[in-house]
Amino acid sequence: MNGFSHSFDFHYPAESATVPLAVVFHGDNVELRSNSPVPEDALFVGTLGRNAVVAFSDENISGKSLRTLQAELSHDLLMAVNRARQLINLRDRSRFCGCCGSRTELAGGEPAFKCPRCGEMYFGRLDPAIIVAVTRGDRLLLAHNSNFSKTMYSLVAGFIEGGETLEEAVCREVREEVGISVKNVRYFHSQFWPFRNSLMLGCFAEYDSGEITPDGTEIETAGFFSVDNLPEIPGKGSVAHNIIEHWIGNGGGF
Repeated sequence: MNGFSHSFDFHYPAESATVPLAVVFHGDNVELRSNSPVPEDALFVGTLGRNAVVAFSDENISGKSLRTLQAELSHDLLMAVNRARQLINLRDRSRFCGCCGSRTELAGGEPAFKCPRCGEMYFGRLDPAIIVAVTRGDRLLLAHNSNFSKTMYSLVAGFIEGGETLEEAVCREVREEVGISVKNVRYFHSQFWPFRNSLMLGCFAEYDSGEITPDGTEIETAGFFSVDNLPEIPGKGSVAHNIIEHWIGNGGGF
């Protein structure tokens, strides 16, 4: 299922897109089915070459977790799977219009649901968040979150709040979570992260001042690490892994 070479298109399929590719969900597990029966309530997601991508739920699947697939699928196929996940979540939360109470339906040509009575549109939730690699010389700031496994460390991250710029969010999150100030914030790259439907905005920043003081609630421990003394880091498929690997590839710099 990872051999697709065509770009994923969000729009409705051309007549040539006739072979169904089903993205089937049950909880956090996903199964991909090619040219198999599709239920009437399946949601159209987009096209991938000649494949019309559809999504639906089915308890009888033996798929993999979406976290595992983040590291295994091609970019375009992963884009299709993530869009399918977002549409399924949106459908489950927007079956009825919040304005007039009518049942909604998938909007033609839009990744959204529309009320046929009053015209209200419902789009999938997308939460912008920052994730930042803070350097101090040739060392990288890594933190252990209370939700991680005992040996896992990652980059400081958090959601952007109303009224903030990306740079302001970076400075605030670092200050709140580990108690230090940073400077020279610059953007690296982004990644859609389907766990809470986040758009992760990866950044670099440099240490400015202060002593590391974990907040004790979200962050338990934190420190600056050299390339040859790294703890366990997030696996492939995550923006955190990509940023750390980029830092390692540059010999402990950006």
